[in-house]
Amino acid sequence: MDFRYSVVGLVIGFIVGLTGTGAGSITTPVLIFLLGVEPKIAIGTDLAYSTLSRLAGVGVFWRRGRIKWPLVKLLAIGSIPGALVGIWGLWGLHRYGHVSSEALRHFVLHLLGLTLLVSALPIALKAHPRFAQWRLPVALGKRHQAAWIAIPVGFVFGMMVGVTSVGGGALFGPVLLLVFGLEATTTIGTETAHAVLLTGVAALSNVVLKGIDYGLLGSLLLGSIPGELLGSYLCVKTAERPMRLVLAGVLLLSGLKAIMA
Repeated sequence: MDFRYSVVGLVIGFIVGLTGTGAGSITTPVLIFLLGVEPKIAIGTDLAYSTLSRLAGVGVFWRRGRIKWPLVKLLAIGSIPGALVGIWGLWGLHRYGHVSSEALRHFVLHLLGLTLLVSALPIALKAHPRFAQWRLPVALGKRHQAAWIAIPVGFVFGMMVGVTSVGGGALFGPVLLLVFGLEATTTIGTETAHAVLLTGVAALSNVVLKGIDYGLLGSLLLGSIPGELLGSYLCVKTAERPMRLVLAGVLLLSGLKAIMA
């Protein structure tokens, strides 16, 4: 177990607790660009880390009635196949399509960069007061109307999460908030429950493909738990807007770096 990664987990957990932003948007870029972890291992380990770190949160939101399970189901119908298509599609290209590891690495890095850039936008907008007031609510009672939006969105975003491990909270959260008109707490609870299903399935695929470093995973979890508790405690005492703008800037720079890699 490397305590350098525990320190990284502490910082990531602190940021997640302070801003409510998904860990995947932060963990993978840090592991790849700051610590030099191979992209395949960084992505697989981050998916497992995101699953385990969110399990406790699902129980809390479930007990408080803050999870819209029908919407979780609709999103998962699209996102889980999307993640599997992304993960196994890359594996198939490498094994049967005679695509080199270096070519796949560049593809993953460019897609990672694009996802980071897309993720930075809603995080930055969330810092603006007008963003919280805008809504285009789709009635959840009209199942067919909700399904026509949730399932395709789930598939596209699920594929991006499966390939890059980034964007679960930053991409799905705004959809739940703006399109389906959920309250902030219900948005977080529903997104958390869905993320556990999505990243859990993606992580199991990476177990089969040997894409997880279990020592790295344990070190991240060791640091992230106290970090998230501390960040959550300070959340009510810290100005949210500056923190979100700084985080959006970091994701923007990371995205540009990945694209130019």
